Amino acid sequence: MLIKKYFKTIQLIAVSLLIAQGSALCAANQDDFLFTVKDFSLMPKAKKMKRGKTGKTGARGATGPCGLTGATGACGPVHLIAPYNLFVDGATTQNPLTADGTIAKPYSTIQAAINTISSAMSDTSFEQGVSIIIASGVYDENLVINGDNKRISLIGLGTVILGNVNPGDITWTMTDANNNRMSGIRSSLSIGTLYSLDKADSTIFGQTIASGPSFYVNGTITVTNDSTTPGHGAVDLVVNACTKVLTFPSSNDFVFLHFTNSDIQGTITGNGNTVLLQAVGTHFNQLVQVGSYHTISECTFDAGMTSLTSSGFAYYGIFSDSTAPGFTNCIFYGTFTGTQQPGGSHMRLDVFTNGFMKTISRATLNDATKEIIGDLTP
Repeated sequence: MLIKKYFKTIQLIAVSLLIAQGSALCAANQDDFLFTVKDFSLMPKAKKMKRGKTGKTGARGATGPCGLTGATGACGPVHLIAPYNLFVDGATTQNPLTADGTIAKPYSTIQAAINTISSAMSDTSFEQGVSIIIASGVYDENLVINGDNKRISLIGLGTVILGNVNPGDITWTMTDANNNRMSGIRSSLSIGTLYSLDKADSTIFGQTIASGPSFYVNGTITVTNDSTTPGHGAVDLVVNACTKVLTFPSSNDFVFLHFTNSDIQGTITGNGNTVLLQAVGTHFNQLVQVGSYHTISECTFDAGMTSLTSSGFAYYGIFSDSTAPGFTNCIFYGTFTGTQQPGGSHMRLDVFTNGFMKTISRATLNDATKEIIGDLTP
């Protein structure tokens, strides 16, 4: 019994030594061996695998379906100024590279505003047209405008002077065969101001002559309408301004002239397609040559007029019978010259205009005959 007892003690001591020895070995090589108490042996331990480098990203997969549409955002502020208005201020400090024609960022030149207007206008924008609103000042530039499919208004906020060192010419050219895109609405150029009373009205022989406007064009206004399909590309020139010379060279299609409270200080040189459609309260101090005329009221002619068509005047369906063509309440000096074709032209005028020509101005007619409105006595 004693021997068995000592043997068990010795056995326990041996096991303790082996455990201690195995633990020390494992501690020194803990990544390589695993000590097992069951059979007092050392077993190789499985080595831990290290992660390799990340490979290249694979090709992008197909785009998934769109998600649900989000809720509609809140409405933005309402703009009182339509996008068809452009603003010009010659005194602006706005960088020209960032100017966009708004009130906050106006263009510094009129031409810069014109250059932004596209010929590819929608019917809605074509109908409304584009207004270039110009701050008072001197704009020393010449304006060149491609008028195809455009309706442009130059509107001065007070006195505007075009030209100083530069002549201040305005050149409008049309070549498109389909400018007349909408019934009754044509391509047009309007020149005027919101405030045109620079000086008091004057009265001559009992007739009121309107004051001069405050939009001054120092150069020549030239309108060329070379539409390739006559009758489909007429243009309106609407003037409420002071200008020197107007020319209409080689126009294949109609150019309709409208003058209101204007002062034309030079000649008007047109051809058979130039129609003086309306003139009210306007002073012409040089010869006016047009193909035909319609309604002329309270105007002064200092140097006569030439009509290049056989009738002289023309009827147009856009006028009612109450606006029959002719000169009414006009002061006429010089000579009314008609065409040299058989029968000449007609100068249609009212009793007042006829009386002024007979008793005051002694105006004459050449290749033309009078047609008195409301009176049988020429």
